[in-house]
Amino acid sequence: MTFSIVAVDKENKEIGFAGASCIYDAGRIGFVEAELGAISTQAMVNWSLGPLGLEKLKEGLSLEEILKHFGEVDEDLESRQLGMVTYEGKVLAFTGSKCLGWAGHKTGKGYTCQGNILVSSKVIEDMAKAFEETQGTLANRLYAALLAGDDAGGDSRGKESARIIVEKKEAGFLKSDRIIDIKVEDHDEPVKELGRILNVHNFFNTIFGISQQYQEDKKTAIAEMEKFIGTNEERYTVNGWAHLGYLCFEEGLEEKARKYYRKAMQISPGFRTIFVQLPALGRITEEFVKSVLE
Repeated sequence: MTFSIVAVDKENKEIGFAGASCIYDAGRIGFVEAELGAISTQAMVNWSLGPLGLEKLKEGLSLEEILKHFGEVDEDLESRQLGMVTYEGKVLAFTGSKCLGWAGHKTGKGYTCQGNILVSSKVIEDMAKAFEETQGTLANRLYAALLAGDDAGGDSRGKESARIIVEKKEAGFLKSDRIIDIKVEDHDEPVKELGRILNVHNFFNTIFGISQQYQEDKKTAIAEMEKFIGTNEERYTVNGWAHLGYLCFEEGLEEKARKYYRKAMQISPGFRTIFVQLPALGRITEEFVKSVLE
């Protein structure tokens, strides 16, 4: 009833999971821990196998030893399906003999794809191919695999939920390990909706990255942001345009600053409410605000 992928990008020190299914909030099947491993536990799910597997990895057990331990503590293991990857890149997949068809898995370098109650084996084959051929971040590669599986027909019973998780040691908010955790719990097209939200995440992440990289060189930051945002006027870009306006104001590029602040208000007229209050914060001047609103 589910198709998923777990994978590691050792070069960038990231590890993650992506999965989709026809049941509500199926993303709960994925368990990820930075610099340790990722596990997907599915089919007739035994939720406890996810955290148990990660705990056994911490104890130093191999994936083969962990699977053997699962068989000792779970009398119905043949009804389960598992995908496991370690931070070192070792992988193991298991499809129990009682999993409903089509059910199976495919492993590759640093990843494993698995699924059950699928329309055909093409779902898993296309997932593996997409993951191997896609360039970019681990999140983008995981999503490419999930989308390929969805496009190949995915779960034979339909669609409802999807999730993607990526962890990297102390690289998340407030130095947490979780850098991405996007889930769509109930949607007609959950995988595509997941991709839309991932695009929004990538937009903000890129804007923040440019700001951080060029803190001492705002002119370059402006040029890079202009190139990145381009002509994008989606709703989620409003703060990007506003930030660009502020950087231009700081650098004395007031004509550009006016243009970008006006763009923000064009996309979201309500932005004017906060814009007129910015002089009180010392960020821009009253005179500049008046010139933008003329």
